[in-house]
Amino acid sequence: MNQLIVPDRPGVHPESQRAVRGGRAHRVLVRLELGTGASALVCGALLAARPDGSLLGLPPQVPGGGPFQDWRLPGLLLAGFVGVGYLAAGAGERRRLRRARDLSVVAGSGLVLFEAVEWAWLGFHPLQAAFMAVGVAVVGLAVTADRAGEDVVPSRDDS
Repeated sequence: MNQLIVPDRPGVHPESQRAVRGGRAHRVLVRLELGTGASALVCGALLAARPDGSLLGLPPQVPGGGPFQDWRLPGLLLAGFVGVGYLAAGAGERRRLRRARDLSVVAGSGLVLFEAVEWAWLGFHPLQAAFMAVGVAVVGLAVTADRAGEDVVPSRDDS
């Protein structure tokens, strides 16, 4: 059976719950998640604070045609799911937590789903496509950055 182990690294306790990650892809992933999370948190808060959408230049009549009376609940959903989710994923990646990759994949997939629902509800807007691309990029980076910069060597138990 082939097993891979990560050699000892200075300053990292071998029994810690942190994964070893590195490289440019990981740094881009962290910045993308933290930036997207911060902007979603701010925009969601602006929608919740002024549910007519005026702080973001949104038309007040759009939510009336869907399941929402105003922009408050969509703003809270944006801030809560996308904002908090992406900030948590970015913080986990930054701290190199072992389960951060899973959280990043969930956050990226969730953003794609969030934008797809918004697209179906409001119709197409270029920002929806841009944020869907961000979600796809986060999933891709999370999967590839998990292996970027890792020093793996065969286990001595391999025979």
